[in-house]
Amino acid sequence: MKKEAIKQYIYTFWENKLEDVRERLVNMNFLKNDMINDIVGVRRSGKTYLMYYIAKNIKTEENFIYLNCEDRKLYPLKLEDLNYLIEFIYQENLLKKRLFLMLDEIQTVKGWEIFAKSIYDEFKGKIKLIVSGSVRSLLSEDCGKLLSGRHKTIEIFPLSFKELLHFKGVSNLEKLSEEKEAKIKKYVKEYIQYGGFPKYVLSKDFSYVEVFFSDITERDIKSRTDIRKKDVVNELINLFIERISCPTSFTKIRNILKNKECNVSTDLIIRYSSIFENVFLFFFLPVYSSKYSETIKNPKKIYVIDNGFFNLFYLRFSENIGRLMENTVALELLKRGNKIGKNLFYAKGNNYEIDFVIKDGLKVKQLIQVCLDIKDETTKKREVKGLLEGMKRFHLKSGLIITEDYFGEEKIKGNRIRFVPLWMWLLD
Repeated sequence: MKKEAIKQYIYTFWENKLEDVRERLVNMNFLKNDMINDIVGVRRSGKTYLMYYIAKNIKTEENFIYLNCEDRKLYPLKLEDLNYLIEFIYQENLLKKRLFLMLDEIQTVKGWEIFAKSIYDEFKGKIKLIVSGSVRSLLSEDCGKLLSGRHKTIEIFPLSFKELLHFKGVSNLEKLSEEKEAKIKKYVKEYIQYGGFPKYVLSKDFSYVEVFFSDITERDIKSRTDIRKKDVVNELINLFIERISCPTSFTKIRNILKNKECNVSTDLIIRYSSIFENVFLFFFLPVYSSKYSETIKNPKKIYVIDNGFFNLFYLRFSENIGRLMENTVALELLKRGNKIGKNLFYAKGNNYEIDFVIKDGLKVKQLIQVCLDIKDETTKKREVKGLLEGMKRFHLKSGLIITEDYFGEEKIKGNRIRFVPLWMWLLD
């Protein structure tokens, strides 16, 4: 038991002045209900600072306890250590007010879900439990059933472009002066190239991005007990980064590794890819099809959680800006609540490919193309033709092409094509 360590940690946290934290564009209504909230997202995306923000804004009629389960003074915590928190809460008479109990990086405590269910069932209305983790499957299938109806997941990403502008002090985006628009265009180029990790945005020290990447690969991926071939991890990450925004088959990846005398099965690559996705490093967008077998067998498009990670590997930004624009759009679509493989896909036909297909229920509601050089006539014709083919397939009368800086609209045989600059779409 770590009674004294836990007690000292809580007292110290209460006594220390919390550092200034920036407000995120997160709907905070979840604080009003009694459900367990699990906050998940990639490391360093702002989960801890969201908890700090909650702590700083606790009302006079509320109390809070915050524990970082990965802190060196507490690690490793066990289930029995969490149970001591109830004893501490009674000793400090904390239940005279509503209590926010915030447990950061909870996935390090085996069996934490049992504790969470017990807290919810016994102290509903008195203790609001908020937990966080850097893995998507914070709730395993069994634990999901255990907490069914008792929890709601909040997913945190690195900063959206709107949040980045807020961090930079650019506000009142409904009224854009010429000077403000010039600033926004400058910042969107930085955002495309360097990404939106909060620590980097505030410091502009790119070495942080390298540290974050190392944390994810070493602590969240290679440290997992089911990773048998750790040398393959680096090879796969390199190959996936190289193919950002491109359709890629796992069989092709296997053949590339085989040529490098790295013999692994397609099944192993699929399993490792699932781990990458579980720790929010990569996302794999499937093709849209009414047949599940077609969705499974077709290549998937690869996206990375932050554009800054791409630039740890490739310095030729100008040669890759189109792919990074598409990665930016993919991340923004996820931040807006779209779910890969549920309502978000890409599409392809015999002579076209649509970057993003968004469904609403059973119907496709929007098609999006991302194109850097729309002013090039050949490129424009290709993109418009592909979009029109997709619109015909999905019975749509309008489509969207996101550009670098071109705004306009064209009507072609009763169909409407909108051209919107990336910075403008990100602020929509």
